[in-house]
Amino acid sequence: MKKNTVEQGRDDKSKKIAFDIKKVRVFNFQKKQFENPTGVGNTITNLIDPQIIYADMHNEDYQDFGTTKTTGKLIQNITKEFQTGQEFSDLKKAHEKAFGEDGIKKYLVDTESDINKILGDQFGDSQMKFKFDFPNVSDLLKRGSILSTENGIETNISEKGNGLQRALALAIIQIYSRFNAKEENTQYLIDEPEIYLHPNAQDKLIDSLVNLSESGNQIFITTHSPYILRHFREGKDSIIILSLNRENNQKEIKFVDSLLFTPTSIGEVTYIAFGVPTIDFHQLLFTKLYLHWINNIELNHGNLSLKNFDDTFLQEQCDLQSLPKQSFIPRNRGRWSDSSEERTIPYIVRNEIDHPETLDDPDKNVWSEDNLRKSIECLLAIYNSLNINTINEEII
Repeated sequence: MKKNTVEQGRDDKSKKIAFDIKKVRVFNFQKKQFENPTGVGNTITNLIDPQIIYADMHNEDYQDFGTTKTTGKLIQNITKEFQTGQEFSDLKKAHEKAFGEDGIKKYLVDTESDINKILGDQFGDSQMKFKFDFPNVSDLLKRGSILSTENGIETNISEKGNGLQRALALAIIQIYSRFNAKEENTQYLIDEPEIYLHPNAQDKLIDSLVNLSESGNQIFITTHSPYILRHFREGKDSIIILSLNRENNQKEIKFVDSLLFTPTSIGEVTYIAFGVPTIDFHQLLFTKLYLHWINNIELNHGNLSLKNFDDTFLQEQCDLQSLPKQSFIPRNRGRWSDSSEERTIPYIVRNEIDHPETLDDPDKNVWSEDNLRKSIECLLAIYNSLNINTINEEII
């Protein structure tokens, strides 16, 4: 969701035009094209009131104190007591004195007279006068700005770098989440909120966004951060994965409404969302299946060794589903065996993870990420075939 993204489309007269990301358009299914009919942009934005934070912008909207902007709404909310208090009443009186008959108006008397003389010659008895009404609160607040002070020097925030400006925008959202009322539902579209943020700061940001969502707002995030995704809440959140199929070069969309493990595992979301295999996810899957096997005494006959787990469970499952196996050279008591064994890839990878000392000899078993990926695929296939729904199995 880059601010400078430009797409080609058509207006309501079918004329080709360039659409940047801030121009709202709708898809015409009959013509099979995106269009920007007159007025549709304002209608849609007024209906959904989106608040957008782009990854590559200076976040000007969050430096704007207007009543439709998040910062303006925040200030309006916080200053309600001031707007009905004595200080504001005194300001109105001061304005009346400064801009009334005894103030600026006395300097305009001659100008009013000259104007009225000319109007009288042309339009008869028409009389005009200047009037300076007290501005409403939103007009006064709109004149505000945000300053940054460093080394005793004040600078407008618009002159600072992208990192600080983006951090400010996200900070304002977090503060606003404490004040936002349910009836003021808003859609927040945030592009890569993890940029410039430490993982701990990402956690705090997500906590604030959760508060916003629980107040009736919708939060849309594009991200490459597993630290963001690990906050997935089943039943409340959805993950939409956009990817490119390298075989046919086609874009693919995958919807994820549930994950296997609770609390959410970074290893699982990293694999599901990004296709990156991790030891963490592998160990979760392997341990889950191992505990399932342990709890079925008729399968293990009381022998709970990993070798027996492979012999009596993994081997059978791999045979049933035509899952690959590999040659494996075991090492017992510090010495390599003279012959290799055919073992399942999950068993081999688990052995390599738990016993890295067995990888010292490059001519023997060699660790590889490709094996890790194949093992996870095997474990997922077995897991899904058994329809295991309960995660928190315990050894009995």
